Amino acid sequence: MELLFDFDSHQGIINVHFHGLDGTEPVTSIKEALNLLKIRNPAKTFSEAVRNGAYNDVPDAEYKRMLETIKYISSMWCYMDEPGEAPQKGEMNALMLLANAIEALSQFNVLYQMPPDEDPTTT
Repeated sequence: MELLFDFDSHQGIINVHFHGLDGTEPVTSIKEALNLLKIRNPAKTFSEAVRNGAYNDVPDAEYKRMLETIKYISSMWCYMDEPGEAPQKGEMNALMLLANAIEALSQFNVLYQMPPDEDPTTT
């Protein structure tokens, strides 16, 4: 399954949707369903688009922001409980991605709630 998206004027990701399942897939267990619900890492899709020239006309500063956005989003394609630095996966099931997204959002929430004079990285 592909994660499809557009970039907004600040090179953030918008219009996120998925493509790849049509509802006719036979599923008899949750494990089979999760195997069907694997979502390809958007870094792969972005890299393919870059190789095909899709961003050739994008100014360097905007392209750099797009690349940083993709790097951040694709960092969720890993198993957080793996020892050491978890390597990114080419695809992951939707539940693992949801868990990683919830964790990332909670960390942003903590950062935005911090008073400006507190550095959360020193606590």
